[in-house]
Amino acid sequence: MSLFTWMGRELAGLFIEDGFLAAGVLAVVALAAFLAILLHASGLAVGAALVVGPAAILLLSIFRTKRKICP
Repeated sequence: MSLFTWMGRELAGLFIEDGFLAAGVLAVVALAAFLAILLHASGLAVGAALVVGPAAILLLSIFRTKRKICP
């Protein structure tokens, strides 16, 4: 198996395995791009969105999983 085939399968697995997490991270990246390109926000604001956003999405994903496993 080539490296690119393996990387493609792993990337596809990310989106299939936990769609909420993948969609959330993509939404955060889109929000950061919106802030940077259209609103001309400072680099600090865009960086904060890119740091805080995925962390918040990860916490939400953990709480959703915990609720499913331990009702």
